[in-house]
This record gives sequence, structure tokens and C-alpha cells, in this order.
Amino acid sequence: MNIFNGIFNWIVSKGMNKIPCREIENINDVDFFNFNNVLSKHYGSRIIFVTDDSISKSENILVEDDKVGWITRRRRDVGHEWLIIKLKHPCIIYGIELNFDNIAEDVCPHLSIEVSNNNAIDDIIKEEEFILNERDKVGNFTTFTRNEIEDNAGDNIKMEKNKDMENLKNADILKDTENTKNEQTIKRVDNIKNMHGTQTIVNYEKNTKRKSYNFLDSYKIDKSISDLLEQQNTPWVELLQADCVDFLKTVGKKKTYYFKINNEDLIKKPWTHIRVNLYPDGGINKINFYGEFISLFKKHTIISKQKIFLNKPENGCTLIYYHCDHIYKGHPKYIIDSCKTDGFCTRRLINRPPIILRTLTNNCILNSSIFKFGVRGIVENFTIDIGNYKYDHPECIQIYLLDCIDILTLNLLEQKKIFEEDEKLLKKKMEWIQLPPFKITTNQKKTFFHFNLLEYNFTLMERTATHFKISIHPDGGISQINVIGTVLSTLL
Repeated sequence: MNIFNGIFNWIVSKGMNKIPCREIENINDVDFFNFNNVLSKHYGSRIIFVTDDSISKSENILVEDDKVGWITRRRRDVGHEWLIIKLKHPCIIYGIELNFDNIAEDVCPHLSIEVSNNNAIDDIIKEEEFILNERDKVGNFTTFTRNEIEDNAGDNIKMEKNKDMENLKNADILKDTENTKNEQTIKRVDNIKNMHGTQTIVNYEKNTKRKSYNFLDSYKIDKSISDLLEQQNTPWVELLQADCVDFLKTVGKKKTYYFKINNEDLIKKPWTHIRVNLYPDGGINKINFYGEFISLFKKHTIISKQKIFLNKPENGCTLIYYHCDHIYKGHPKYIIDSCKTDGFCTRRLINRPPIILRTLTNNCILNSSIFKFGVRGIVENFTIDIGNYKYDHPECIQIYLLDCIDILTLNLLEQKKIFEEDEKLLKKKMEWIQLPPFKITTNQKKTFFHFNLLEYNFTLMERTATHFKISIHPDGGISQINVIGTVLSTLL
């Protein structure tokens, strides 16, 4: 046991020279809430491997509901519990939120988070799981706990073994038997892959998912992944250290923790996979990773013919900055997210007159939201859905476009700082192009509206944008806004 305690101490101390992130104690100091939660399941994130799913499923940490998160068994053999999350698209991560609500009795003492950028991890896991499943089919094997086979072998090591060999005590013979079993498994897999003398594609998707893995099996998968990452020079990179917080010491006092990525080199790189390590076991309720998706639309001609939703988070669109005097419901970042039907709504205008005799547009709640596109694009039209706000809709919506590729190439925090400073000025330095106000009348029964820029005399240059800004007047809410256009890869 001292050996494994030494391994944990090495894990804790290996990143002491350069701390990848720091905890933010005051929620008001968190500057990454505007960004998308790239770990959300509705963006396509999924668990591709977990060592234990016995008590509460690991996929619960990805969903935004009241389900209790991931809770593991009480670990009795060596090692610790861990899982790997596959992101739908490569992402840059700026901040982490950990939530331990509703699991006070199952909180993990320590955890660490690592990231990597290598899509081959999926194939390695599928292949190793397939081999393990085929190995179990070679003979009638059962799992049992073998205590004190050899004093130096460790306590309570779970091993898979043939029923006819339960009384076997010689470790050398056991090793030979395990090797024979593995050789049989490899031959079985080779036979499946080479039936009738031809190469056959193995359907790894039909792999049986286990609720838990013993140390030896999880170690084999871990070792295969590590070897692959080492060979391709894409090792696991630590985002959150194992000694960041002793969560047991703050149980009952604190349920949510915020961490900002402290290493600038880490916010320049996209990641495809996330590994969460619990030391040694326990649970966590929810994990949110705030950042941006890297747009897949990079290789286009000067003007692409393909129309895309420029506003979609999956295409790289992100809320950079917003200011609103009074938020009633939702959040401005939800209006670009098709899975968030609440969108964004302000409170009613406080200083509205007792009898309305004229427009209230000049006497409105000050609000503006600035979004960056994932690419430089040519905007063709906007679609606006007021959804559930049919009786809470604004009088008009004002939209602005900005084309500044130099700002788009900066990281999100740098962009946020630039727009924050500019919005405080009476005379803006940014050269926003103001589109005609889009007015919504009360007597309209529809909730979905089109605002086609091709119907106006805007030049191609004027419709080219890297950012857009939206304000609602005098108050009210909208459910969704879509920006449809084409992609540019070079300057016009």
C-alpha cells in the first residue's frame, strides 16, 4: 500500500513547478461564464470509458438536470477510478466548474483532470474492450478475489481465472495460465479479423459495456492509451492537479468550485478528450468546461457556396460580452443555442408610464450582447424566434455587424477585454455597421421572423463580419436567433 501512496504523491507533485489553473474563490470574479459549456451532452460529448458505473452513471455529469452525478463503488482493490470523455468537436477550454451538490456522503477526496488531442483514443478503447470481451468467451471464466497469493502481490487483487483452477496457489503457474488465455484470445480475435483468408472489419460498436473493471483490465486499457499518446507525441496534459482541493474538508461548507486556466499555453490548444481521475473513489455531481468549439469550416475557397449557421456554438460562435440592467430569465448566450428554449428576457421597464401614449424605445433597458463567429463570414439573413415570449416580445431588435479579423484571432478573454472597454465609451472605436431596426408588432400571430439582408442595398463588404451585436428595445425577450451565411477563408 505504501507503493501506491507513493505513486499518488508523485502524481500530486509532478506539476508543482507550473500550476495549470487556479481556484477562483469569489463567483463575481469568474470571467468565463459567457462561454459555452463544451462538455454538455447536447453538444455531443459522451463517456467512452469509465472504470466503474455501479452506483450512479457517469454520463449524468454531462447533463443539465437534477439527476445525481457520477458515484462509484467503494474501491477495494488497488488503483483509482477514472473516466474518459470524448468531445464532439475540438475545444479550447478557459475555465472549469465542479459541483458536488446532493452527494455529501460520496464526495471524492481528490480529483485531477487531464486533456489530450488525439482521436485515435476512441479506436484503442474499442479494440481493447473487444479483446477483453473475447477473452471472456474463450472459456468459462469467473471473477473472484484472490487473497494473499504472494505477500508481495498486494492485498485483494481481483483476477480472472478458470473455474477448474480455483485452488491454484503457485503464482508462476497462474502467470503461465494467464499467458495461455491471452494467446487464445489473440488467436480468436485474429480469426475474426481474417475469416476465409480475407480481412474482415470487426464491429467494435457491439462491445458489451461493463459496469466496472478490475485493476488489471483497466490498467491494460490505460497502458494501451498511454503508449499510443507517447508514440504520437500527444500525451495527457494536466489541467487540474490532484492536490488542488481536499474536497472532504469542505463538505457541507462549499458545493461548487471554479478554476481558471492559468497557463496561457493551454488556452492556445484545442482538445478532443478529457480524463477525470477520482482518488481513490467517490463521486462528483456535475462538471462544466467553459470554452469554445474550433470551427470545422477552415478549408474553403475565397467565397464558399455552402451556407451554414454562423451563430451555432458547434461552428465556433461564442458570447464574448454582454451588459444588461435587469435579467429576468435565461442568459444572452442561450439565444444562439438551439437546445435552450428560454433564450433571454429582461425585466419589465421599471420607469414605464402609467398610460403608454408613445413608443418606449427611447426609454429602454440598456442591454447589448456581442458574439464572435467561429469564422469570417458573409451574412445573408437573420431568423428571430420569440418563442415563449409572444406576449413579452420587444418592440424592436437592433443588430450590428463588425468585420475585424485581427480581433477574431485573439483568445476569448482578450476579445472580452477589448469589447468591455469599447462599450464603456460614449463614442465607440469599433466600426459597427448598424442594420435597420427589426420591428415586431403586437398583433402578429407568428413567432418566427426573417430579416433578409439581400433585400437591402448592402455591399458584400458590408455583409462581411467576424462579430455581431444585438440589443432589444425597450425590454422583453427572444428565444433564438440564427445567422445564416457563407464562409470566407481570406480577406476580400
